[in-house]
Amino acid sequence: MKKLKIFMKIFIIFIGIFFITNFCKKEIPECEKTNTGDIKVTNGTPFLIYVDVTSVEFGFNSQRPLYPYESTTYTMPEGTIYCYAANQTNYDNNKWNEKIESCTQCQTFVLTWTSGSKNYSINDNNNVMYNENFNIVGEKTKH
Repeated sequence: MKKLKIFMKIFIIFIGIFFITNFCKKEIPECEKTNTGDIKVTNGTPFLIYVDVTSVEFGFNSQRPLYPYESTTYTMPEGTIYCYAANQTNYDNNKWNEKIESCTQCQTFVLTWTSGSKNYSINDNNNVMYNENFNIVGEKTKH
């Protein structure tokens, strides 16, 4: 009878260990597997802007239009990230406002482009060129 009780205890411990090792595995988040984070870009202006978030190391480049107060999310590799914004005129002339940020694994960095100072210049044809500068605010949060 004692041998049966000892056997049952060992059997129950074995079953417990079996279930723990086979069914309690922690799922590794995708961002850990791929070493990426998210950059959420928001247009905080009342007009259309174009945004781009680029990783020079990986050659990633995706320009996107953002309507007023709209957001878009880029999943980027961990490291230095270049964030760009331009209004329609500057976009047409390939003139971008730039902000350098750091992308951290499994974190979301929220960037909001807001309207900043404006300046005007006259080109060779005496046409007035309008340039919109942007301010940017951001904060990091865990996924």
